[in-house]
Formats: sequence, C-alpha cells, structure tokens
Amino acid sequence: MDNDPTTNKGGFKHDVDEPGVLKSWFLGEAKQPFYPQVAFGGLVAMVWLEVCRLCLGLWRFWKSHHAASWLTVSATILSGAVDVRRAGMAENWCIELADAKLPYSYRVDGEYYAGYYEKTFRDEQEAWDFVDNWKGRSVVIRRHPQRPENSVLRLQDM
Repeated sequence: MDNDPTTNKGGFKHDVDEPGVLKSWFLGEAKQPFYPQVAFGGLVAMVWLEVCRLCLGLWRFWKSHHAASWLTVSATILSGAVDVRRAGMAENWCIELADAKLPYSYRVDGEYYAGYYEKTFRDEQEAWDFVDNWKGRSVVIRRHPQRPENSVLRLQDM
C-alpha cells in the first residue's frame, strides 16, 4: 500500500488516468493535478476578505454612530456603482463580495458638497438591486457642524 500511487496519505483510493492527474470522489473528474499550496492560499484569501469585511463593517458602524448628533441636510443620490471582489481556490469555491456605492450631493450655505454611502453584499445582484432602489432619490444626511464637507448617510434616518 505504501508504493501504490492510487492511495494518498489518508488511505483514500483514487483512480489514476494519467501520471499526476487524479480522479476522486471529492474532486470529481479532475483535469489538472491538485496542489495543496494553492488550496491553502485560496483559503487564506477567503479568510482575509472576511476579516476585511468585518473590520469595514465595524468602521462604518462607528462612523454612523458618531454622526448621530450632527446636523441634518437634504441630499440627492446621484448614481450608483458596484465593485466586485472575488477570492478563493477555484471558480466554484470562492467568496464574492460586492460593494455598493451611492454617491450623493448636498448644499450648505450655497456651497455644493459630495459624499458617498457604501454597503457590502455577498452577492453582486443584491448589490445592484440596492443601488437601483436608491439611485435618484432624495435623502437626509448628517453633516459635521463645523466641517460641512464631512457627511454621513445613515439608513436609519430614512
């Protein structure tokens, strides 16, 4: 069994069609050799994206909470965009994060200012649906009392 090329270290049996190409119950009909380093790298990338998503969510929460006492002003959402990031080991084994971005503009004392709201989704279509729902709408934003260029759109103010 030690010299059998169709058995791996865990004792699982594989069918060998060509040298270096394996078929197994886990991988199905493999067309290329399986490299554990690539799988580990993809797993690390997936975990890293999730950690980044969590940190970004915490930052957005803190910023929104901090702006709760700021002045309110009417703004218009101009357009929208979606930015997609993917990380993983293979096309069917990856994580997808889609950032929906809603730029808005507002006026304070006759001066125009702009900002944007960003929300992360796990699905690109959900992000586009979110953008399409808010595009062109008038909203209420919070702006800093002394620095009107600093603003936050809080969905709980809607």
